[in-house]
Amino acid sequence: MLSPSQSIQYQKESVERALTCANCGKKLHVLEVHVCEHCCAELMSDQNSAMYEEEDDEDNFASGKED
Repeated sequence: MLSPSQSIQYQKESVERALTCANCGKKLHVLEVHVCEHCCAELMSDQNSAMYEEEDDEDNFASGKED
């Protein structure tokens, strides 16, 4: 069990983590949650392009086409 001072310290650290970008560590804007705007755009564009490539591969495989 945490002492009262340890509990307060943990709460402060928890709030600080919640206000920090999970990807780059930059302090978040009030309207941002988990990641900053720059990291969000970067992560989303990478994720979507990889997803389209996988779908294209699956479509080609299902139709019998291969590159």
